[in-house]
Amino acid sequence: KMSGAKVRRAEDIENFKNAVLDTAILLMREEHDWGMVSVNKIATILRYTPPNIYHYFENKDDILFQLGQRGLKILGAKLQHIASQEFESKKIKLFQIGIQFWEFSIENEELYDLMYHTRQKKIDKGLLLGNIETIKKVIHEVNPSLEKDEDTYKLHQGFHCLIHGFISLKINNRIPIDDHNYFKTLFEETLKNYIEQI
Repeated sequence: KMSGAKVRRAEDIENFKNAVLDTAILLMREEHDWGMVSVNKIATILRYTPPNIYHYFENKDDILFQLGQRGLKILGAKLQHIASQEFESKKIKLFQIGIQFWEFSIENEELYDLMYHTRQKKIDKGLLLGNIETIKKVIHEVNPSLEKDEDTYKLHQGFHCLIHGFISLKINNRIPIDDHNYFKTLFEETLKNYIEQI
């Protein structure tokens, strides 16, 4: 049985690691560039020395990897929640899956940028593939006549490109129309049209 001190220590370690990850996100919010986020800057803000951080994280890449994991888990929970719900039709369910990406990119812009724009050396393939499988399962619900897994995957790839193309334009403020509401409506209409073809 663990003593109270050990339990507290495990909690303290978890809290410290989360503080490091949260601070990295805050730095990204200020710098708008993951390249400008460093262990030294994180240590300065938290009033620790870099070795304190290196005790729990190998390096900056490890911090980014763990942030990527956090993002994939948040997004995965959203996707699974939608996948488990009943909707008027399977097409509406798939549409709602697409909307989760849009909402995630607004609520977690820094994590979205890290997951989809930053060239990371490492990514949690298990979590990533789990999210892809959730989407493929719903695509198969929309069109049960899809026999080959590669056909379902191809439709997933198109879905993926459409969603992230729109979101990337929005995040980088490269939208062709200077009207964010109109652009979101355009995204939703294009997504619906794509799903209709499945």
